[in-house]
Amino acid sequence: MTDGLPTSDRWHTAKPCTGTPPDRRRLKKEAWGSQVYTKRRQSKVFVGYMVYIISLIVCPFILLDVIFLVNGLRQVEMAYAASQEYAMRQAVDGMDNDFQTFRNVVAQLSTDSDITPYLLQSKSYDSVTALRKLQIYQAQMNFFDELYLYISGDETLYSGSGIISLANFKGKLYSFEEEGDEERFDAYMARAGSFALSLDGNGGVLHKRREGGRYIAVTYPWLNSAIHPLGAAVGLVKEEYFPDRLRIGDEEYDQGVYLFSRDGKLQFKAENGLELSGEDTDDLWDYCRSSGIAPGRVMGKRCYLITQHSSVTGWYYVAVIPRSQFLFKYVYSQNRVVGLITLILLACILAGVAAALRMYRPVQELWSLLEPSDRKSSRKPQEKNRDCRAVDEWESLRTSVAGIVKKNRDIMKELDDTKVQRQKSLLKGLLLGNVNLDTVEESLNRYEIYFEEDFFCVIVLYSLKPLLSGQQKGVMELMAGLKIPGLYQVLMDENSSLALLWNTPAWSEENQILLEELYQKISGGETEGWVVGVSGSYPSVTSISRSYMEALAAGEGMQLKGRAGIFYYAAFEKDQEHNELYIIEAEVRLRQSLLADNGAMALAAMDQLESALVSNWRFENFSSRKFVLFHIIQGIVPIGERAGVPYLNEKVEEWARYRNLGEFLSGMRKFCQEILECGQKTKDEKVNELYQKLLDYIEEYYDDSSISLGEMAERFGMSPSYLSRFFRKYSGKNFLEYVTEKRIERVCYLLKNTDLKVKTIVEQVGYLDVASFTKKFRKIMGVSPARYREMARQERKEDKG
Repeated sequence: MTDGLPTSDRWHTAKPCTGTPPDRRRLKKEAWGSQVYTKRRQSKVFVGYMVYIISLIVCPFILLDVIFLVNGLRQVEMAYAASQEYAMRQAVDGMDNDFQTFRNVVAQLSTDSDITPYLLQSKSYDSVTALRKLQIYQAQMNFFDELYLYISGDETLYSGSGIISLANFKGKLYSFEEEGDEERFDAYMARAGSFALSLDGNGGVLHKRREGGRYIAVTYPWLNSAIHPLGAAVGLVKEEYFPDRLRIGDEEYDQGVYLFSRDGKLQFKAENGLELSGEDTDDLWDYCRSSGIAPGRVMGKRCYLITQHSSVTGWYYVAVIPRSQFLFKYVYSQNRVVGLITLILLACILAGVAAALRMYRPVQELWSLLEPSDRKSSRKPQEKNRDCRAVDEWESLRTSVAGIVKKNRDIMKELDDTKVQRQKSLLKGLLLGNVNLDTVEESLNRYEIYFEEDFFCVIVLYSLKPLLSGQQKGVMELMAGLKIPGLYQVLMDENSSLALLWNTPAWSEENQILLEELYQKISGGETEGWVVGVSGSYPSVTSISRSYMEALAAGEGMQLKGRAGIFYYAAFEKDQEHNELYIIEAEVRLRQSLLADNGAMALAAMDQLESALVSNWRFENFSSRKFVLFHIIQGIVPIGERAGVPYLNEKVEEWARYRNLGEFLSGMRKFCQEILECGQKTKDEKVNELYQKLLDYIEEYYDDSSISLGEMAERFGMSPSYLSRFFRKYSGKNFLEYVTEKRIERVCYLLKNTDLKVKTIVEQVGYLDVASFTKKFRKIMGVSPARYREMARQERKEDKG
């Protein structure tokens, strides 16, 4: 009788937790251990969390870092390119100054009266004056090693060192690297180009025979007053002149500087770690259209191209700086910044992993809980450890939740389908008295049964003729179709009757008229077909079972007599002599003995009640007998519930299904015996609990000199004499003997394991008189405390030996 339903219709609920709360760490450890095989899998959800969260955290940071690095790198590149542009402009300006000087000197030579082509070739030529002036002119161009004057058609060269034939110049003073350069040099001299170099098919590099060294010839036209070329001024400059002037780059960086003539021919190059092929250098000419810094591609690499054009010589200068070399050097120069960025990046990754783990843990726990048990149990241990398949927990959760929702829908449908049956089951329990009255209100609300009126009446319908299942169903449908407020119908299988529980205001004539109309509709006008028993009206749910027994008594009595119609219990009660059957004295004595757990008194009361029932069983009215026996059951069942009889509902139902008086009395004795056994068990448990509390109290305070039987009896609410008898009964010793043994036991331990004085030990266990304790110790142990310590130490030495 725990939820207001008969046992067969109850839900099985979990027992309430009455012990200590479980250890959370242990539960977590067990849950973690049961999921070991899931950890060895590759989780798609976890990987997805890792990717999304790390991307969300790291990508903006990486983007900012890239922007920072790109901007910094671009600034470094542009700063270096700007510095190289400035350096190249300075170098080009220096070279232009040199060649501007060369051009000015040539113009002076063309107008000098002592040095003109006509004068040099005439007989009046003053060689001393001419040589002296040539030396002066050459001194103005110290970047030239030698200055020669060449007159077209003349095979003689004039210089500050003297006059030398062209053949001796090419044969004795200088030599050429390759064959054919001599002829190409003659053509080069004949052309007398403006700032032409003896390179690239113009005779090549000249080698000085005596002193050594490599030289390049530079020509500029020697003009007359009519601006007609008469020859050329030829300056010999060392080959190192151009590299020295064009060495503008930093040795840490690879770059090259290339010199092109007016017609786009490569005249000279100064490379620092950069080696361009002929095709690559030819492509550089396309960048010579404008001066300044421009990005471009050389050898498939991105480069900065710095171009300068000389307005003096007409030459083009191109510097090539590869951009790829700046990245590593920039990162290396910013090692602290890069290190800090790396640490922050690692911290972001770790934070992303931690966030992924934190977010994934609830998903994993939920997935582990919802993972089908057959999937877990189907794996063998060795297979679980090897199972590394990728798992998509979201898909598993979706499937599991869909299954749970479907299952819940099925359960809800099943609950809805059985709602009426459960309501009828509860109502049946109310009629039979097989409910827990303490929780009946909760049970009624749970199954949506609401009694709005204050009084209850029970009506029982019997058919004098056997009914087919279809006829019985038709009667129930007819009753349901009437829709009488507060009327509930329950089919009672015990006697094939239909019980109507009517929640109504106080009984009135209107109820009686409505009941007569109901009888007419059920019987269909037949006066011999149905018997209707009506109980009294009572204002309590707890009286429903009594009302049912009254309706049974009124209805079954007339059924046995074969009389049809409506019969009220109030009229039936006046015609019965049931008071002689209702053995009040014996029933009350039985209840009192059961409440007191007095087995002898209960046995005597049962014998008295049995004798009274057997002697008065001569009455033929079955309903009256049943009413009396029902009240005996109703009086004993609450005592069984209080005693904690297990499976109470099942045992009460079994007892109530008696077929004769003998079965009733047998069931009564069996049920009362179980009540006595449960009461004795409860009593023993209380005695054991009290005895254990006494032992625990003595264990805690035996070393207190103030402990006494009276003080402990007062603490536990007992008299000293009762406590003394109780303690001796269950321990076999009186209180003082037990306390003395505990103290002697403690003294022996301290004598063996400590060096405390005997007096100190005696005081620690609660004795104030050492001499008195020594006598007790000698009486129990046979030796004095000092001798006991000496014997214990000797025994310990022998064990070590």
